[in-house]
Amino acid sequence: MKTKIALITLGIVFLSTVAIALTLITEREVLTCTDTDGGIDLTLQGVISGQRLTGGNYSHTDYCLNDSVIREYACGFKGNSTYTQQWEESRNCTCSGGACLFPDLTITSMTYSLQNNTNSTNVTAFVSTTVANIGELTAGNSVLKLTLLPGGEEDLLNAGILAPNQTNTTLVIYQNLPNNSSFNVTAIVDVFDVVGESNENNNVESILFET
Repeated sequence: MKTKIALITLGIVFLSTVAIALTLITEREVLTCTDTDGGIDLTLQGVISGQRLTGGNYSHTDYCLNDSVIREYACGFKGNSTYTQQWEESRNCTCSGGACLFPDLTITSMTYSLQNNTNSTNVTAFVSTTVANIGELTAGNSVLKLTLLPGGEEDLLNAGILAPNQTNTTLVIYQNLPNNSSFNVTAIVDVFDVVGESNENNNVESILFET
């Protein structure tokens, strides 16, 4: 059985603006290897399993070395050879249950209402946007950006510091919009990418309305 022990950082994963630096601790050649979390995924506790070169089965589960260090198992493949790998992340991880916890900001609701202006052909629109942290860790302060089209008006709003399952609702008022027109408002939470999240692909929502 071939065994390698390394103490050098071989992999860097960028989670928003947070650099996750993984250090390869051990690497051992095996006959087969499967990983329940599909590879290096610090947000899930995974299990690698398979057959050793010398016979017999093995199984290794991701675990927390302490509350800030995770040991992540993965399968490695080089040419025709298969390896088990044990990685460590200790810089940007709050570890619990064999996984790193992260916040996850998303927009759960966008609604609007219209008000006809007295003695005018113009309309006022009230757009309400709700941001939620559906992750497992508190999200630091971030910025919510709303863009009105056509027109291109942009508003930067404070999304607030959000604990897990906490929400924050903001209201933007658009005045003097022409009647009989269509408008689209697009909202982006954490527009400047200051919060490292478990999912960076659910930060955008939009709403269409007609005056």
